[in-house]
Amino acid sequence: MIKLAPTLLRHNLHVLTGQMVGRVLFDNSGLKAIGVNFGTNKAVNFHVYAGQEVLLAAGSAISPLILEYSGIGMKSILDRAGIEQRLELPVGINMQDQTTTSVKSRANVSGQGQAVYFANFTETFGDYSTQAIELLNTKLEQWAEETVARGGFHNATALMIQYENYRDWLLNEDVAFVELFMDTEGNINFDIWDLIPFTRGSTHVLSADPYLLQYANDPQFFLNELDLLGQAAATKLARNLSSAGVMQEYFDGETVPGYDLDQDASLDQWVTYIQDNFRPNYHAIGTCSMMTRELGGVVDATAKVYGTQGLRVIDGSIPPTQVSAHVMNVFYAMALKITEAVLADYQS
Repeated sequence: MIKLAPTLLRHNLHVLTGQMVGRVLFDNSGLKAIGVNFGTNKAVNFHVYAGQEVLLAAGSAISPLILEYSGIGMKSILDRAGIEQRLELPVGINMQDQTTTSVKSRANVSGQGQAVYFANFTETFGDYSTQAIELLNTKLEQWAEETVARGGFHNATALMIQYENYRDWLLNEDVAFVELFMDTEGNINFDIWDLIPFTRGSTHVLSADPYLLQYANDPQFFLNELDLLGQAAATKLARNLSSAGVMQEYFDGETVPGYDLDQDASLDQWVTYIQDNFRPNYHAIGTCSMMTRELGGVVDATAKVYGTQGLRVIDGSIPPTQVSAHVMNVFYAMALKITEAVLADYQS
């Protein structure tokens, strides 16, 4: 709560802890948002009404669920959960989270510091670059079709636009492909993640009662072969950086992976290791994407939910693709832009 000071002193701000929003309330027309239902369970919940509009900011995992509980989403998903559909939108798909791995070593000094290295596509893959480039040049259509078949996106043609942009970024624009974050305090520790995942997952409700917390969150990690190879190659690179060049002076033995993986392990061996030793990066985006409606967008350029009045989504669920940077940079810029749009509407 301290982080909210002095904002909490404002007369028009009330913060309720220990509560959750179940669904958006609509007027008799069915598409104008007038408030939300919130509470703790099916027996103890309340309605609160909006003076101007409803702004959802529950994050990429939960905001799409609130829309689905409210009847906004794909009919097949809502029918399965027993929810009457108000509006057909591709809510809950296009989820893009990143995968993270670690390489840890001892250092013979006790100084503390942090550094970040952004490696491009060929730096990451090194001797395996030809193989990786071949995948980008031959597999995009297959990946798009497989992703749609798994429920990660709604249309292969639209997804190909994202994939072709990614390929151009990686091969022609020299953008960063992976981030290697190094932290030291008597150690040399790298956390590594793939910035540009091709995998697309989803999050969807499984029942009509939001207070039962029944939903399926499926990032579909590593169901794209390039994502897996990229994470393996990046982790292999981090091991090399830990003891190469000037780092030799400070390196005092590796602890992770350590003896679990041979020092001269091949990329295939790294792939096997990665599959058992990764974790989510919790940077998921895309489940209420800001795109044109034709491409599968859920919100427009001012974060308004298509086909509704008085309803916006203003969180990390709206960027349609990952970028070669920390997502927080995008979120701050996005928040400022949406704030300007909200104020412009009020002033008009």
